Amino acid sequence: MAEIKETAKVYGNSRLGEGVRIMDYTIIGMESRKRTGNGTAIGNGSTIRNHNCIYEDVEIGEGFQSGGLTQIREGVKIGDFSKVGTLCVIESNAMIGNHVNVQGHCNIGEGTVLEDGVFVGAMVTMVTDSKMDGNVKSCVVKAGARIGSNSTIVGGVRIGEGAIVGANSVVTNDIPAFTVACGMPARPVRKVTESDVREFQKNMLKDRMDLVSIFRKTR
Repeated sequence: MAEIKETAKVYGNSRLGEGVRIMDYTIIGMESRKRTGNGTAIGNGSTIRNHNCIYEDVEIGEGFQSGGLTQIREGVKIGDFSKVGTLCVIESNAMIGNHVNVQGHCNIGEGTVLEDGVFVGAMVTMVTDSKMDGNVKSCVVKAGARIGSNSTIVGGVRIGEGAIVGANSVVTNDIPAFTVACGMPARPVRKVTESDVREFQKNMLKDRMDLVSIFRKTR
């Protein structure tokens, strides 16, 4: 049975799994422009913290954790055991995989894809309308990639599996798999080593996905 605080509101045909906790002043199933009334689906054991606003037609897997004051727009899909930090905005139709960690104050643009095991540092912005002309181009971040804090990813960019983007970078072009890139604009500086991958898999992913095998297939 879900726990819903008295000040929280759940709208539409929202489905809350076993052990879901909805904290104070949170809105679940917020009406979008389409007004589908479908509500939000949230998987077992998830916690939605204070002052979140999650729109209708959002699907969230098991064990999800959100920080406070976060907004998740319509059409977003989030896998199992992922985290979205405080003061984040996940724009419409973004796709977030399993075991993804999005730190606080991030803006994940419309239609962005974050595959399994991606780490996004604090204050990262993924811009999907980089020319501000209404032409939306989504970012794709492949499995196990890491993006350092305060970086900007320009629309249409693809960041390869296991790649690392240094903090304060501006990514305007694709980053190859298992490559470290940084700067304004970001440029490759070295290759990621198997030791780097093992440390990330052990310490951050808790060995819940086999990134080392993906690394070896690219060699």
